[in-house]
This record gives sequence, structure tokens and C-alpha cells, in this order.
Amino acid sequence: MAWLSSIEPGEPPAEDPEDDPGPDDPARPGAAGPRSRPAKEIRAVKGSRRGPGQPGSARRVPGGSPGPVGAFGTGQLLDTAPGGAVVFGQAEHAAGEDGRFAGASDDELTGIICGLDRTEAAACALKHAAVAELIRRNPDDGCALEGPAQMPGSYDEFAETELAAALAETRCAAAGMLDLAHDLETRLPGTKAAFGSGVLRLSKVEIIARATAHLDPAEARAAETLVLDRAGRLTPGGLAAAIKRAAIQVAPDKAAERREKAERNARVQRWMEDSGNAALMGRELPPADVLAADQRITWWARQLKKAGLDGDMDQLRALAYMDIMLGRDSRPAVPAGPDAARHPANPEPAGPDAAQDPANPEPAGADGGPGGSDRGPGGTDGPGGGPDGDGPHGPADGGSGPAAPAGPGLPPAAGVLPAGFAGRLHLTIPLATLLNLAQRPGEIAGLGPIDPALARDLATSAAANPKSTYCVTVTDQQGHAIGHGCARPEPKNHTRTGHGPPGDHGPPGGPGTGLRPRPARRTRHRSAARVHLHRLR
Repeated sequence: MAWLSSIEPGEPPAEDPEDDPGPDDPARPGAAGPRSRPAKEIRAVKGSRRGPGQPGSARRVPGGSPGPVGAFGTGQLLDTAPGGAVVFGQAEHAAGEDGRFAGASDDELTGIICGLDRTEAAACALKHAAVAELIRRNPDDGCALEGPAQMPGSYDEFAETELAAALAETRCAAAGMLDLAHDLETRLPGTKAAFGSGVLRLSKVEIIARATAHLDPAEARAAETLVLDRAGRLTPGGLAAAIKRAAIQVAPDKAAERREKAERNARVQRWMEDSGNAALMGRELPPADVLAADQRITWWARQLKKAGLDGDMDQLRALAYMDIMLGRDSRPAVPAGPDAARHPANPEPAGPDAAQDPANPEPAGADGGPGGSDRGPGGTDGPGGGPDGDGPHGPADGGSGPAAPAGPGLPPAAGVLPAGFAGRLHLTIPLATLLNLAQRPGEIAGLGPIDPALARDLATSAAANPKSTYCVTVTDQQGHAIGHGCARPEPKNHTRTGHGPPGDHGPPGGPGTGLRPRPARRTRHRSAARVHLHRLR
């Protein structure tokens, strides 16, 4: 009601002059013919978030349906209204007794959905405001109400039990609700306001709260300020990356401390899926190791595909994951005889330089197959060894034993990848951060923003690998690329003219590096790591 009272009567939102109907347009008041266009002729503005202040509602679509349904059209009154009782009441009226929203066009129906989404968020925000009041009335012993929000530092433990019982929820869920309500009151006022208006739904509010949990109240407010102007129109993944980058920018040292502390909580979790299958997941693992492991899974999945196994890449990656974990080989058996070498289960022969194929950077096996180790499932270290030392593929005598059904190629266990193998890592790091002149976040392609300390550590490790490729991108003050170039390792037959020792991998183009700038081009690099150095003009 407060929102309605703030609107001047007879002052609708401004329309785009280009959308004014002509004298013969059936949407023009007083024109001949029906007042509204058929529902099928009105189309929603696609590709943009709708709601108050959002780009999808910036223009009004003329010729909407009469009555309350038309108020939900693009740019119309209820399409730009915050979530609340008014929007809910009008949407309920538009639904009718059968809940079919008769007379609403696709555009208006989309506006109703968006309005109800904002209303749901506003109701959830009000619920968390009530939870905050419950905290005020149940402070922990010795905690006084303080600050502008008049909130205690912590709440009584029985408040968690009481809330869990009232909602028939777990204590963990109740604790999460109490903590979020406390954060919204004391640390994230801007997020609270966006939550109350319906611009941010609960899932996005939780993303912001989790990303700023390690910051103090002033730092949390600074971080949210950097993303709230676009948080409503970002996807959850985009918002997670943006707020993580903002938190690193506000307090880079705390970001590194949080990562290092969480490493001590590394673990592997398993649980049952709803379907009856099971799941296995690693948590709090080193980012570079996760990328290398992911690429190894993909490589083995491609070997399975070459061997003729059916399934899409997701299914083959899942099978490859279990192969690597269990030390088994799921490829079909190789037939005996002279044609065995041409069987799809046998990969192409690999020489000493086949660790990374230019056309396919995933590694080949050290011996031309996925093997490279003498121990498979039938060995004493394999998962299939029984009390008599026999595994599923032969006697476990500690040696190679009889050939497994998959033939001479052994499963992807230890030693599959050549020594010194490193997965491809696309690291983007500001030049000032690399030189330790600034504390701006870097980014790993496929994972997201990383703290400056980790970015420098990874760049240093990449510099020690002769296959690393350096690319320098020059950007303007708005972050737009205005120049780009890459450097590559010197050819094997190149005569060194510098004075640096072999293996010197200093900055691109420096003395003794053997790295020569070249124009950017679309190629597939054989690098173990690719470092993009961004320089701001």
C-alpha cells in the first residue's frame, strides 16, 4: 500500500514515442475495431530481466489487454512494481477461479510470473525480518543489543531449537535461517533492501551472504555495493563470480586466509541419489589439481569412446571417473591375432613426444596405451584382491600376471601420465598483481576468480614449465581489450643468442627467455599453462 500511495494519480510511466499507435491502429482508444490486440500478437521482450529498474521493463509494449491483466504487460504499472500484497492480489484476480489466467497474453503472463517471483522474495524477506526480531528477543548471555540494527552479537541456542521445531525443519536449516537474518540486519543492508523489494530472491541473497561471510561488516557492505547495481539481472553463476571477485578486491588477504583455512577441511563425501544411485564428491581441493583431474577424466573418457563404448560424454566421463578411482579398464577386450594392433581398444602408438598432441592436448599413455603401470586391478594393490591374492583379472602375484580381458593396455592408475605432466590451465592475472604491485583478483577459466596470492603462485609454477605460453592483453580504463599478443617457447633447433641459462623462463621477451612476441591467432596450444597478463592503461 505504501508503494501505491507514492504514485501520483493519472501519471503512468512514460511511453516510448515510437510505440504511439496510429489513427488506424486497433490499439488506439476510440479507434474502430476491438480495443485490444489478440493475445497471440503480443510478445514478451526476451533476453532481459523484468521488474522495477530492470532492462526488460524499460519500455512499454502498447495495446495490452483491458483490466488488471494488462497492468502486467511489459513496462506497465504492475510489471514495474515491487513485490508485495498488491501484486499478489491482482495476480490472484487475474488467475480466475480456474487458475488459467484467461485473456492474458504471453507477455502479460510472463509479467505475472515475474511479479509473483518478486512477491515470493518479498514475503521471504519479511519472514527473515521476523526471524531477526526473534534473535533480538533471545540474545545469548551477556550479549546486549547494539548497532543501528539493535542486534545482539549472538543468539540463545534454544532459539535454534525452537525455530526448527516450529517449522519442522532440521537444526542446521534453522541455524542457516537465523544466521542469514542476522547478517542481513548487521552486515548487508543493501542486500536486505533488494530482498525486500523482490529484486533478489532467496537463492541470490544466500550467494552474497556466503561470499562475504569472512568479511567484517564494513568490508561486507563495501563488497555488496560493487555488485548490487546489476545483481538482479545476473544469473546465479554470474552473481557468484561477481561477488567473489568483489570480496577478493575488498580484502585480498582475508580471501587467501579463507582458502588456506578451508584446505584443512578437505574431504570426500558420498550420499544416495533420489533415483537410488549414489554420488561421490571431493570438497575443498586445490583448484589446479581439480582442473588437472578433470582433464584427466576427459582424456580417459575419449579413450573409452575411441574403444567403441556407447554413451554421450557425460556418461563416458562418469565411467572414466570410476575407472580411475577403482583402477579398472572398461574398454572392451582386444581380439588376439595380427589385427589386435588396429583394434579401437588399442590407442595409437605414442613416442616420447606424444605426451601432448598439438591437436589433442590430453596425454597419451607412456607406453602407447592408457597404462604405464604394472599394477592393475589384479595386483596386490588393486581393489579386487581377495584373501588368496586373486583379483578379478588374474592372480595377484605382485607382477603383471596373465593379460587382463582388456589386453596389454592397463587401466588409468598411477603412472598413466608421463612424468611432469600438467593439465592445461588458463590463468588470467593483472600485470600489477603478478608484479606484486596490486592485489587484484585473477581468474581461472572454468573455475572463476582466485585471490592474488594463489594467482601469483600458479603463475610462478607455470613459468617453471617450458611449455607455458604467455599472452599479454592491453585494456583501456573500462577493461576493453585494445591490444593482444602471445609469446611461445623457442624451437628446439633454435640457436640461443642470449646469456641466460637453459630453462630460463622469465617474463616474455626478456633477455635469455627465447620467447618471441607474435600476433594473436586461433591455434591450439600445447602449453601446460596459459597465462594472460592484463595491463591497465
